[in-house]
Amino acid sequence: MKEQEILSDESEMPLRKLLLGQQQQQQQQQILLVQQQQQQQQQQQILLVQQQQQQQQQQQKQQQQPRLLLMLVLLLLML
Repeated sequence: MKEQEILSDESEMPLRKLLLGQQQQQQQQQILLVQQQQQQQQQQQILLVQQQQQQQQQQQKQQQQPRLLLMLVLLLLML
C-alpha cells in the first residue's frame, strides 16, 4: 500500500505543476486584459479631449466670421 501511495503522489506532481502553470497563465492574461482596458479608457479620454478642443476651435471660428464681415462692410462704406 505504501509503495502505491508514493507512486500516486509522484504521478500527481506533474499534473499539479501543469495546473499551477495554467492558473498563472490565466492570471497573467487577466492582468493583460485589465491593462488593455485601462489603455482603451485613456485613449477614449484623449479622444474626448481632442473632440472638445475641435469644438472650441469651431466656435471660435464661428465667432470670428461675423466680425470679419462687419469689418469688410465698414471698409466698403468708408470708400
